[in-house]
Amino acid sequence: MKMTKFLSFLGSLIIAAFLLPNAVAADCAAGSGLHPLVSPKLATKLPQLTLKKSNSAGSLNPISIVGLWHVTYLTDTGSEFAQSFDQWFADGNEFEVAYFAPGTECQGVWHQSTPGTIQLYHVGWSFDENGQLVGSYVETQTNHLMNRGNTYAGVYHFTIYDLNGNIIDEFGGTLSAARLGED
Repeated sequence: MKMTKFLSFLGSLIIAAFLLPNAVAADCAAGSGLHPLVSPKLATKLPQLTLKKSNSAGSLNPISIVGLWHVTYLTDTGSEFAQSFDQWFADGNEFEVAYFAPGTECQGVWHQSTPGTIQLYHVGWSFDENGQLVGSYVETQTNHLMNRGNTYAGVYHFTIYDLNGNIIDEFGGTLSAARLGED
């Protein structure tokens, strides 16, 4: 009997995990004021994460951004805007999940413009506090790999659009990232 109740409860949790993300809206551009449920006050201190040393250091392979990163975004005034986990793929795609509830998913494409310099074009949808689509955004980044490919730093710029394609806000700042993974 107890096992049946536990399995029923566990099944409910699994179903909720699949349904909840569709019931709550969020966007990577939450700092633009389009999503009042998301606040920079939600910034959290992550537990100590394992820094993965780039296997390209000391080898003949060029240093690469490919891998998993913990990214911190700062506004142009120096206050924290966001934190995220960002996955860069060898095929030129990029996928990011920010800490905004319930977890913001955004995607982009990247290329290496010069050795150690990465250009990113990143897109997403913007929603209001009721989960209604209100527009989209484009984020661009220029990042520079450092510390033998174990960190990067750069600048970002968001352009926020309404549903008619009109620019309604723009902002930017700096970012820094540390490579994550198993040693």
